Amino acid sequence: MATRKIRGWWNVDLYWNGVRYRKRSPLNTRMGAEQYEIQLRQELLSKGSLDHLDPTRAEKPLTFGEFAERWMLEYVAVNNKPSEQKAKRGQLRCHILPRFGEFALNEITNGEVERFKAELLGKKLCAKSINNSLTILRKCLVTASEWGLLENVPRIRPLRTARPTYRYLQQEEEMALLSAAKPFRFWYAAILLALRTGMRFSEVSALAWKDIDPSRGDATVRRANVRGHIGPTKTYTVRRVPLSTDARAALEQLVKNDEYVFGYGGKPLSYHTAYEWLVRLCERAGIDPCGWHDLRHTFASRLVARGAPLRAIQELLGHGSLDMTLRYAHVGQAELVAAVALLETTPSTWAQGGHNPPDGAKTHTKTEALATAISRWN
Repeated sequence: MATRKIRGWWNVDLYWNGVRYRKRSPLNTRMGAEQYEIQLRQELLSKGSLDHLDPTRAEKPLTFGEFAERWMLEYVAVNNKPSEQKAKRGQLRCHILPRFGEFALNEITNGEVERFKAELLGKKLCAKSINNSLTILRKCLVTASEWGLLENVPRIRPLRTARPTYRYLQQEEEMALLSAAKPFRFWYAAILLALRTGMRFSEVSALAWKDIDPSRGDATVRRANVRGHIGPTKTYTVRRVPLSTDARAALEQLVKNDEYVFGYGGKPLSYHTAYEWLVRLCERAGIDPCGWHDLRHTFASRLVARGAPLRAIQELLGHGSLDMTLRYAHVGQAELVAAVALLETTPSTWAQGGHNPPDGAKTHTKTEALATAISRWN
């Protein structure tokens, strides 16, 4: 019999798949032990063992730290580029794991996340850095939910951040920089290519001679160099970028003794070296220092200011969405400035008299205001 009385108390004693289980009945009666046996057999049918009923053998809940390591190995390493993997591991190590590493997955609640945000703010981290941590935390928890390890993902609200401003070179700054770089053919060509194509520095440094087609007069952007690792572009796309006449001429002056257009000894140009040279050339040109991404901003801003379609600019820049390209629409503010300038240039006598100005005067005033506004922005 599976139920028996041992030392004055009813127990259930049974075998399942070669394993013996002996459990003390909650009720010290024969009927209570028989009911308990039925319950145990149902547990065995559904779960295959009774370990979950033994506090000493029950499986411990998975902690966030344990899952995060699995997530890095099985998800991030498979789906993210090396630079993204490094960024995620850094955020986990510095901010997320010290706070949530010992938490069970289901213990990370909305309240705990809000306390986490408050702690990071207390450490004087900027909103963008905090949002980066929150994004990684959320993605990790969402993956746990998709893998059936977490029932409810807490709602994670990012901090509000101000819209970033972008530096782009004025026309005279651009001319001064190119003039300063002219004696250095290598750097002149690299800077001019960035200004005329809007390529990211990672794409400029990964550009190979085989990617340039002189017959078509364009360059195929297919790879990116991120910290010495050559991989796909940021948006995993391949695009063709037309080369301006002066950019083609500058490239023709370079010596083609390397796989990469801007390479040393078979290796692509490093960002650290390129940035140092760009800063030196800015000093030589007598302008404020700028970064390589500012040259990309300059390219986009010039096109917007001159009325290029945003869809065309999106394709040239390799943006994944039009929203990214719309960041450069700030150059269109010149039209708003011109509109307000119409009020400033209207003679006060017309306003006082309540009469409309003559047609010729209106046209002259509008043209003058537009010219003044555009000159300010350009």
